[in-house]
Amino acid sequence: RWCNFSGHDCYIYGNSAVWEDDFVDNNNSYIDQNDIFFYEGHGWPGGFTVRAPDDEYVQHGEVQGDWGDVDLEWGFLLSCSVIADSSRGSWHGAMDRMHGIAGFRNTAYDVNGFGSKLATYIVFGYTYKDAWFKTCDTKQPSGVQAQIIVEDSKFWNESAYNQLSDVSHDGTYWYWWKSCGAEAPSSLTPAQLGDVFPIFQTPPLSASEQVTVENNLAAAFAFGLGRDGNAISTEIITGTKLITDTQGRQLEIDADTGLFYYYDPARTFTDTTESLQAQAILTPADAKDIADAFLREKGILPTDAVFNTVDDVVIGSAGGADAAAVEAVTGYQVIYNRYLTADVVNAAGVAQTVQIAVDGPGSKIKVYVDPTAANNPQVANANQVDAAVVGAMGGWRPTQAPVGRAVDTVPLLDYQTQILKLFESNDLEPLASYESVPFTGADAKTAISYTVTGWEESSGEDQNMIYPSFRISAVYTDTDGAGTVQDPVVFTGSTWIAGNPQFMRPLAKVATLPDLDKRYVLGDTIAATAADASKTLAELGYDAALNFVMGGPNALFSYEWYLGDVETGTKIGDGATLDYQLAISDFGPVKDGVAPLIITLKVTNTATDSTSLNHSISSFKINAVPSVYLPGLSSE
Repeated sequence: RWCNFSGHDCYIYGNSAVWEDDFVDNNNSYIDQNDIFFYEGHGWPGGFTVRAPDDEYVQHGEVQGDWGDVDLEWGFLLSCSVIADSSRGSWHGAMDRMHGIAGFRNTAYDVNGFGSKLATYIVFGYTYKDAWFKTCDTKQPSGVQAQIIVEDSKFWNESAYNQLSDVSHDGTYWYWWKSCGAEAPSSLTPAQLGDVFPIFQTPPLSASEQVTVENNLAAAFAFGLGRDGNAISTEIITGTKLITDTQGRQLEIDADTGLFYYYDPARTFTDTTESLQAQAILTPADAKDIADAFLREKGILPTDAVFNTVDDVVIGSAGGADAAAVEAVTGYQVIYNRYLTADVVNAAGVAQTVQIAVDGPGSKIKVYVDPTAANNPQVANANQVDAAVVGAMGGWRPTQAPVGRAVDTVPLLDYQTQILKLFESNDLEPLASYESVPFTGADAKTAISYTVTGWEESSGEDQNMIYPSFRISAVYTDTDGAGTVQDPVVFTGSTWIAGNPQFMRPLAKVATLPDLDKRYVLGDTIAATAADASKTLAELGYDAALNFVMGGPNALFSYEWYLGDVETGTKIGDGATLDYQLAISDFGPVKDGVAPLIITLKVTNTATDSTSLNHSISSFKINAVPSVYLPGLSSE
């Protein structure tokens, strides 16, 4: 998506092709030659990691005053805690006429499709701020907090189509942060469920149901559709409807699921601090009452929704790395969680009714409320609830309740002997989890607690039932950094491990690698072999208790090999074995005389329709040396 932005050039470096020098010593030739950059990988408040020379870390202390002096305006970091409160000022110090950096205040997740969704919103004309916040809402699981810093408050309104002039770095910066949801309280154990998980089917909406949902949501948010209305409905990407009106308001609806996002560019994420001096400011309790009334009056509060909390949306400013920040609440978000009710027989043979919390980016209902709405003349009339609501998301997948326990359940893996083994394995955790803390190289990780929950994917993902999940709260520790600047890193976050093998991605692992120390030239052969994904993990050498196939016993697997990444690279082979001869067209960008080539294995479970769980990838890097052609010489 980034490289399909009409009229704009771009480049993609992945994995080992991302060099520290791209951000540090040679930044003027790489990131600073562009208007924006997007990075995805492991980070901490002191920096983020890369996988190639010089020292594999980009730390704020080595880039002070380096970013933006050529062309760079914005950076986006899908990385844990880089823009934490403790490091905001230090990263602001890296900005020299750069406009803004968007990141996360705490643990963030390597979510499928996050970068594509962000790029889509940027291309559609969202401000960079709104694109980042909305992508966090729709793609990240609950508990994540997004944060943005800008050199000047005017850059809150900057977009790809409204590029603003640079300002001098004066030591003062602005910041804005918000949560992307709130985790549902839960303490459900496998024994309470009888060691099985009830199946809640989530079939896609029929054509007539889609029309009904679209019309109901359009009416709820006062979009006039039809010949006499002021709004139009278009399909922006396959399966996604976007309703817009003459005021620029937008209602995005996923056709198959009914998940929606209502967004008003003039009000959803707006700086209201000038109005905050007024005395009539809504309280969090007021915001909850408004959200409850709005959802009920519009008929869009599901019966399985439970209020969780009212979170502040905060804007502030500071004068340097050590200066005290001045901040204010610029919005409220009222958050609801989903709980499914099931009649089960527990491990003791006793029938009981349980509430199953549902996690995941598709299980959120949020209502954004303007804290200054009490000062708005519209609020004084009967439309006061509508006037105070400035944004909303929700509409989780309709479910069909379990019928007949013996048929409509799936067995849960044992937590101690199987789930913990998957969690402890750096190889298996990312494949066995719906989302995991992206910290596979941690020195240590310790599970603190766990609960059984359901999992619901974001909009745009095919999902025919609520997935069984073990939510594990864990502590990850490591030491990151280089030279004299090495930081102890401690992250606390949740990882969601699939409760049954059929909901796991297939095993993608390169069992036999080529010589990675060799410098490859034109005509050399790259030979590699994939591990057999149809074997149990125990058969492949993992713990004996992992006696199952990732993807389940009915999975069917295909293997594909790519030069580069799957989306933009070149396919170079099919089947479990790769035997490929390098061609002249394979040699890409050269860095310091070497062309780093990424070889990617994609394994697909062709027996499932789940777009988020049906495949996984593994990659390795080789170094190639391009041929040098000299002009022919003659003695004549």
